Amino acid sequence: MSKPVITHRLEVGVAEPDVDTSDLSVLWRAFYGSAPPPVPVPTAVREASLTFTRGGRDVFKDRPILIYVDGELWGRLRHEQQLTRAIAPGRHSVRVFNTLFSRTLDVDVTPGEQVRMRCGNGFPKAGWLLMMFLHVTYLHVHLEREPATA
Repeated sequence: MSKPVITHRLEVGVAEPDVDTSDLSVLWRAFYGSAPPPVPVPTAVREASLTFTRGGRDVFKDRPILIYVDGELWGRLRHEQQLTRAIAPGRHSVRVFNTLFSRTLDVDVTPGEQVRMRCGNGFPKAGWLLMMFLHVTYLHVHLEREPATA
């Protein structure tokens, strides 16, 4: 006995999407979404370090200095102390604050760079005169980037 032969096919109506496949950007967006995929930094080192030191030309050594990087408190620094942390490359805002005055500095950091900053408290230019005549003065805070060593 032989099997029957089917002479007609049943066609199901599936609509083809209206996508222009000749343009690769359409396919790219369909696969990855509207935002392009993140591109990694093309270097082997992706971190840098930021070091704060206090000492040297400090006149007033007792008052601590608060250190903020990009609005985040990193810690307190007393005289002859050092603070080092890893940081992502790019532009960062560094702020030192002695609970009375503050100083802010924008720092550009490249991958693998070791940035050194020096900070401290000191009398203003007329501070000793104020101390002699009024027996009181205020302390300003200073912040500077040390030159890179080769």
